[in-house]
Amino acid sequence: MRVSRFSPVSALLAVSFAAALPVAADSGSLGAHTHGEASMQVAVESQRIDVLFRSPAANLVGFEHEPRNEDQKAQLDDVVEWLGTTPLVNNLAGDCLVVDAVVHTQRDSGRKRHDDDDHSHDDDHHHHAAADSHSEFDVSQQLRCESDSLQGLTTELQDRYPAIERLIVDWVTDNRQGQLRLTGNSRTISLDR
Repeated sequence: MRVSRFSPVSALLAVSFAAALPVAADSGSLGAHTHGEASMQVAVESQRIDVLFRSPAANLVGFEHEPRNEDQKAQLDDVVEWLGTTPLVNNLAGDCLVVDAVVHTQRDSGRKRHDDDDHSHDDDHHHHAAADSHSEFDVSQQLRCESDSLQGLTTELQDRYPAIERLIVDWVTDNRQGQLRLTGNSRTISLDR
């Protein structure tokens, strides 16, 4: 198990992110799942930025089922690699680097599994279960930036993954917080509002 040391700003971000997560543990549901929309929470402290990002898989890979062929497996691997190594936000100087990242995918079939079910199912049943499934990406990153002047941040997410039509960003610094929605060509997160 990896243990990370959190600053007060990072701890606030972690608590706010946990509070925003849907009540999935008991219900087995991922909650709201809107294609075209993703969310990001950003905590900035001096030269450190902590990022939490959540998106439906359809926004990133174009499908939500298990990869069905080698092309889809390669596409999924490419997305996981990019999300784990590329800063999801960067300062205006562009000098932030990923120092720690976790990329997690989760699936919700919308149905309970029939692990103890011995009888066979017809193709319609399997098709229905696949149509009801949802898959999401959850990403956490810790970034270290050379510059400590962080008046604004930028993101490449919507350029890399144009299916993200709306990116809802919650941000916090040691003396400010805010929320904004990035749509269209907007890619800048102003931290001085």
